[in-house]
Amino acid sequence: MYAREDGKYARDGAGRVSSGLHIPDVHGNKKIGNLGWLMVKRIKELGLHRAFEENVKSLKDPFTEDDKKKFRHDFFRILQASGLKSLDQDTLFFTEEGQPFNLNFLALLQKLTDDEDKTILQLLREGVTMGSTEEVDDSGLWPNKEEKKFDQDACPIQWEESYVSAEKQPERCAKMLKEEVDKNYMEGPFKTKECLQKRLNCKHSEIAVGRMGLICEDESIDKYRLVYDATISGVNNGVILPEKCELPGIQDLVAILKTMCFHKPIGLKVDVKTAFRRIRIKDCDFKKNVVIVGGDYYFYKTLPFGAKISAYYWQRSEEHTSELQSHSD
Repeated sequence: MYAREDGKYARDGAGRVSSGLHIPDVHGNKKIGNLGWLMVKRIKELGLHRAFEENVKSLKDPFTEDDKKKFRHDFFRILQASGLKSLDQDTLFFTEEGQPFNLNFLALLQKLTDDEDKTILQLLREGVTMGSTEEVDDSGLWPNKEEKKFDQDACPIQWEESYVSAEKQPERCAKMLKEEVDKNYMEGPFKTKECLQKRLNCKHSEIAVGRMGLICEDESIDKYRLVYDATISGVNNGVILPEKCELPGIQDLVAILKTMCFHKPIGLKVDVKTAFRRIRIKDCDFKKNVVIVGGDYYFYKTLPFGAKISAYYWQRSEEHTSELQSHSD
C-alpha cells in the first residue's frame, strides 16, 4: 500500500484490498497478467489502439463489428493457449438480452483474479434489490456504515404528478422517456393505475410512485437530464447501506504519483454514460420505481438517478472492473 502525507493508506476506490494501487508485475507468473500483456500486444498488431486516438472526443463506438469479432476470436485463442481449453467461444462471449455486461466473460476473469467481491456478478445477472424491504448485500470491501432506517413501517407514497420542471415541458419529457423505454431502461406508458398494477402483478398499496424532475445540464447544447425522486416516495428512507464506499482524493493521487519516479504518468478520465442504467433491478422491485409524468405511468427496470441504492451498486461493479484492470495492465 502507498502511504499518504497524513499517514493513512492511499485509496483507489476498489475497497480495502486496493489492488489497483499496485504496479502490475509484467514478469510475474499470474495468468491474468500474462493474458493482459498478450492482448495489449495483439491490440497494437490489429491497430485497434488507433480507434481510441481517432475517436477520443466522439460519443460513437470506436470499434466496428468486424474489429470486435477479431478481438474476441484472438482473445479466445490466447485463453486456450494459456491452458483454458474447456471454454466454448459462443458461451463465453454471450450477452443476455437487456444485460449490458458480458457476465460469462467477467466471471472467468473474476475466477482468474480471485476478486474478493464474490456476489456482485450474481447480483448483476439476477437484478439488484432497491434495499427498502430487503437487506442490502455486503461486499466486505469497505468500512461498515452505521445506519438506521428512517421509518421501517412506512407505506409507499403515491404521487399524482411530477415536479413542475417536468410537467411544464411535456413534449421534452415524453421524448426523453421514450428514449429510456426504447433502451429498455424503463417500461411504459401505462394510461391507468389498473393497467400498471396488472403489469407489476402486485397490490395497489405496494406501488411507490415518485416524482420526476427535469434538470438543464447545459443550455448551450440543449442538454437535459431526468432525475427521479425516490425519497419523496418513501423508498430511500427504508434503505440501510452496509458499507461506506471510499473514493480517492488529492492526497491519494499525490501518494501514488510519488511511487512513479521511474514511470511517465498517464492520466485518464472515464465518464460512463448512463452508468446506473447498466444495472438491472429485480423484477419484484419494479413496483418501487414508478413515476407519473403528464398523467402517464412508467417504471424503471434499471437503477435510476435519484435512488439511494444506485451509487452503491455502481461502485461495486466499478470495483470489480478496477480489480481486473490492476491484474491485466
